[in-house]
Amino acid sequence: MGIEAQRYPRFRKRVPCRVTVSGASTAAIVLNVSQAGLFIQTGATARPGDEVTIRLSPADTPEPIAIDGQVVWRRTVASHLRTIAKGGMGVSIRNAPSSYFQFLTSAAAATDTRSKPSAKPASRGKPGAFDRTFLMRVRQEGGPRTRKLYVQASDREDACRRVMNRFGAGWTVILADEA
Repeated sequence: MGIEAQRYPRFRKRVPCRVTVSGASTAAIVLNVSQAGLFIQTGATARPGDEVTIRLSPADTPEPIAIDGQVVWRRTVASHLRTIAKGGMGVSIRNAPSSYFQFLTSAAAATDTRSKPSAKPASRGKPGAFDRTFLMRVRQEGGPRTRKLYVQASDREDACRRVMNRFGAGWTVILADEA
């Protein structure tokens, strides 16, 4: 994806697709998208420089979206590690229809809605009311999983307590910042 592609914001979006390299088609999953490229989780054997055709199948579009691209980089992961690490390839978009950019616009709108905390008015001194929002990150103990969420709480300690009540034993708070 090179320096040029980093100019554009990326959006996490899991979308099933088919990747065609040298005439061979493979099922795959797109994990993030931008105006300039995408990351595709796949076992397809493609090398940087290879031309690829991607047929995205977003749930909200009636027809697959065909995109022509070029592999920029490849991440290979041993088969016994694929459950915890994502192998795949970064693809630079060479040609995409307008439906791809409409899909990208909806992905951006969905990300903005989900990732920003809602603006709520201050509690005006009511006991037990929450007037602060905290960005929380938790990690599964002994595992690779992490989660990020926003919590309404009266203070940082209360936010940590709420998150731990939600996730339970086996998780640790690794970030608690006021949003």
